[in-house]
Amino acid sequence: MKITFLGTGGAFTKTLYHSNLLIEFDDTNLIVDFGYLTARSLHELKFPQVNVQNLFISHLHADHIGGIEELAIINRMIYNRKINLYIHKELINPLWDSIKGGIMHNDEFDATFEDYFNIHPVQKSFQINNISFELIKTNHIKNMLSFGLFFNKILFTGDTKFDLQLLNEFGYRSDLIIHDCTFKSNPVHTYYKDLISIPETLKKKTFLIHYSDDYLKYFNLMRDLSFRFSEHHQTISVE
Repeated sequence: MKITFLGTGGAFTKTLYHSNLLIEFDDTNLIVDFGYLTARSLHELKFPQVNVQNLFISHLHADHIGGIEELAIINRMIYNRKINLYIHKELINPLWDSIKGGIMHNDEFDATFEDYFNIHPVQKSFQINNISFELIKTNHIKNMLSFGLFFNKILFTGDTKFDLQLLNEFGYRSDLIIHDCTFKSNPVHTYYKDLISIPETLKKKTFLIHYSDDYLKYFNLMRDLSFRFSEHHQTISVE
């Protein structure tokens, strides 16, 4: 399995792209979230959007769904194919409401969500080939559903406030942790001063993601504390 960081920045990044992932395994792939900068990131990797096989959406902020309209149109209208979309069942209609304005009407027919994607409603987990992906409900924004993933001994927190219970439940079972981190106090993300309180065994497993464009001011501090920064287009190979 290979994990490529399509971006590492927060919602308002101008240089780091959005914190979305490309996971490649068993002759297939899964993209985790598709923000409005993700198509450009894939283009730079020379990874055509027609090669996307599966998509998972964690929540409905623009840095996680803003590029879906382009992805849908290119695959359906140019290549006459549909991508498998894995999404929590309660997010299906709200996602369609968010994107349908640009893709529901065309010269041929009035489209439905199912015309663009093979939709797989998810409650607790989903499986692609032999890999199981467990949804982890995260504490991001009040009254807004958001999820991380646990798969192949990898914890991807997605967008979340600091949640020690989440780390206690999944972190010790993980060989790799990809964790939300912000360097400015933020009520809906994990502040680095909270994250540095976790045990050393967890720090050594952790790649930071979703940080601000000025992260270099904190690079040496976090590195000296055993954290690692995810890097744009960096690929990690895991067993």
